[in-house]
Amino acid sequence: MKKKKVSKLANNWSVSGVWNDLLVAERKPAARAYIRASEIGSPFLDRYLKMKGKKYTNPYTARVLRVFDTGHIFEKDVVERIFKLLGLWISTQKELIIEKEGLLPVVGHHDPKVGGKIKYWQTMKRIKGRSVSPWMRVRVLTLMQILRKKYPNGLKKLITEIKTVNSMAFWAPRNQDSKTHFFKGYPHHKLQLWTYLQRGRENEGRLFYLSKDDLTLQETPVFKDDKELERLWINDVAEMTRIWKSKKEPPHEPYIVFNEDKQIFEFNWRIKRSNYFTYITGFNDIKVWEKKYYPELKVQNSKPCKKCNIIFQLQTLNKNQGYCGRCITALGIKKNGGENNNG
Repeated sequence: MKKKKVSKLANNWSVSGVWNDLLVAERKPAARAYIRASEIGSPFLDRYLKMKGKKYTNPYTARVLRVFDTGHIFEKDVVERIFKLLGLWISTQKELIIEKEGLLPVVGHHDPKVGGKIKYWQTMKRIKGRSVSPWMRVRVLTLMQILRKKYPNGLKKLITEIKTVNSMAFWAPRNQDSKTHFFKGYPHHKLQLWTYLQRGRENEGRLFYLSKDDLTLQETPVFKDDKELERLWINDVAEMTRIWKSKKEPPHEPYIVFNEDKQIFEFNWRIKRSNYFTYITGFNDIKVWEKKYYPELKVQNSKPCKKCNIIFQLQTLNKNQGYCGRCITALGIKKNGGENNNG
């Protein structure tokens, strides 16, 4: 009598290796004669090289690709799915081509177009499905109850753009609107959404920012008739068109730039994050590049005290209205502009 074979279960099993290899494939540059809406506002040299189909010298790392993948999950499987369960989703990823005389065409795919009236029983039926988790069900149910009460006639149709950011950027004071205390939104994101509004009937779009760390959501409106965005858009597309037609690489951005929020000079983060960092700078290592140009950065961040003329770093002087600590004490000036009571 033959013995039955007993399958041996693996005792020391692991999925991390397979899991970490499941990456979103990086889109390699391919020659094209159009501008992507998502590129408006980014460095011209990077865009020119991508449009020429030049191979990246600094492709995204596996970790960065996973960060992008995380953002995509939040966009599609959280925010967009909630709109769908509420019955507010209209369409997604519809290709739009904006053509203006004398300019390169601009091509993009918008995020969910949403709006309409929430129908109670249809939404209840959708969220009772097995594929809807308790976490999702509670949130959709709560949103439905509040939105139906607050907007009984429904929500006007809007084209949206969903972005995810880490909590440090999300909650940073410099990124909060002083009036609304909401996330201000980045200029290039607004230009991207403004692009999509040019082909739709909607006069308003909505930028949704989601914190990847705590799922807080804030929103920023973008209007089709925003003259400042129109000016920035035209200038950007016109300049990129000029560069493309000239068939000459534009100069790279400065290595060192002034940060208006911090009021100091710093290394240009757009250079550091460029897929062409090595091509632009000639360096393979960012830290080696920074070490090379640190003396220049230090000089630009140095300024004489308004009283004693001794050179100090801007970080110190900015705290004391342009004075060094010793002089501001001697002058009896408070940091807030008042006077000390030192006699």
